[in-house]
Amino acid sequence: MDIEQFDIYAYRLPLNRPLVFGGTSHSQREGLLVRLASGDCFGWGEIAPLPSFSTEDIAVATDAVQRLRFLLRGQPVPDNLEELSGGFDRWIGKQALLPSVRFGFECAVLMMIAGSRGLSLAGLLSDHPHGYAAVNGLITADDDQLSEELIRIRDEQYRTVKIKVGSASIEQDIVRVRTVAAGLGGQVALRLDANRAWEFDDAIRFADGISGVPIVYVEEPLADPSRLPELSARTSLPIALDESMCSLDPETLNPFDGLAAVILKPMLLGGVERAMRFARRAIGLGLTPVVSSAVESTVGSAALVHLAAALTSESIPIGLDTLRWFDRQPVGFPLRIRNARLQIEDATAAMTSVELNQLREVCDV
Repeated sequence: MDIEQFDIYAYRLPLNRPLVFGGTSHSQREGLLVRLASGDCFGWGEIAPLPSFSTEDIAVATDAVQRLRFLLRGQPVPDNLEELSGGFDRWIGKQALLPSVRFGFECAVLMMIAGSRGLSLAGLLSDHPHGYAAVNGLITADDDQLSEELIRIRDEQYRTVKIKVGSASIEQDIVRVRTVAAGLGGQVALRLDANRAWEFDDAIRFADGISGVPIVYVEEPLADPSRLPELSARTSLPIALDESMCSLDPETLNPFDGLAAVILKPMLLGGVERAMRFARRAIGLGLTPVVSSAVESTVGSAALVHLAAALTSESIPIGLDTLRWFDRQPVGFPLRIRNARLQIEDATAAMTSVELNQLREVCDV
């Protein structure tokens, strides 16, 4: 199989609520879609650096994927890439691809291979993929809208909810967590995400304030992540690594008492193969790998559904409630969360129904 076509398209999608990254508010999501084809087989991937989290921006990513197109168009695809055991590293590792570029390219290649075998992406990556991925609800609403969010969570039957904390005072965050826990009646598992917002003493105060509230984990509570083991020992807070993952190699991921989970965002980590290495390492260490979004459009999100169905247990909800932030998508088949689940067949339909009239082709420079 050769890469006969290598097309790049740009998108710009409005968001129905502003997203604040690094103190800057964003009203739209910008990215690229890559389409590879060999004969009648094709695959789509998404390249969408996340402001304030990715090391690269969209302009740098565009230049990088154009260089990759120049190098690989017309070239053969190596065998056994779907094993995710170093094949992509041996093929394109010397290019030192940016994380978002590698994620989009790997997704497109794997989808093309899957199509050539009559398989879904999940079916290519696993002999026994799940038929769906459970999703955790995401609560980011202000306090005056919190009751509406709780109604939505109950109506849509979420069994796990993630609450964003760290942007308000410690006291407000404590009240917020306790309000959600009481409003959901202990029937929904709680995950918290602080995005490295707190100094050590603030995190201690927060942990004391939510004492007795059962939580699954809190993601990256400390501005200084080197003190996470100390925090866990002092508070018994279960910890999840998110931002820290980008500075680790899978082989250097080591547990500490209180480390419960690792968050896998392939757009930031640097691709599907690297995410699989982390997932395998985490499972071997007794940690929970959680696939999560970097606010991708439907194309990237659908790929994450397939990855979760292939890489992790169906009982581990993934972080894809961010799909609600898009009123419009570059696909003809919308990917919708139903009963707190995303179905594999819906994800497949979304990845194969990209509407080119919503995109701008990026030509060679």
